[in-house]
Amino acid sequence: MKDLAIHPEFTHELLDRISDLLVGLFHQAMRAGGDYFDMIELPGDDYAYNVGLMISPRMFRKFFKPILSRFIETIRTYRPDIKIMFHSDGLITSLLEDLIDLGIDVVHPLEPLPGTDFLEIKKQFGERIAFLGAIDISHALPGDKEDVIAEVQTRIRQLAAGGGYILAPSNHIQADVPPENVDYLYKFARQFGVYPIR
Repeated sequence: MKDLAIHPEFTHELLDRISDLLVGLFHQAMRAGGDYFDMIELPGDDYAYNVGLMISPRMFRKFFKPILSRFIETIRTYRPDIKIMFHSDGLITSLLEDLIDLGIDVVHPLEPLPGTDFLEIKKQFGERIAFLGAIDISHALPGDKEDVIAEVQTRIRQLAAGGGYILAPSNHIQADVPPENVDYLYKFARQFGVYPIR
């Protein structure tokens, strides 16, 4: 983190070497199985905490956006139609415009954090990018059946209208989530998430 500010030349060199390796892996993966892929998740790290970005949008644009653009260009050389997913935990709302500019199709996981206004995000970005996730794993999924039902209904109401929402947990399901709640999640997603959304 410090090197981004203190040693930018070193940081660029390090990131270039890492991205060279990953671009090589993309070439191999796309040659081997690209015809069978529907979507590829870009490699990378989390860019945000629960309350905001770990780095400024300016630093993201300076150091990481060009690398992500290179990854996307490499993948779409083989499959211009393939869907590309970007993952980052945390409150990444301020990067959504940059991700759309890059040509990202799907953002994961869109966590239900205090600073996340799902209705505003859907209104502002919903016609240009899809969202995967948003189901609360901290309170709703470890809760009871009614918590799961309410969470599924709320997220569908907030994010599903007009398409562009893939209902899923906002992160990996943890040990405190009862198995039956995972079943409820699937069941009620199927029940309430059929288009046209009512």
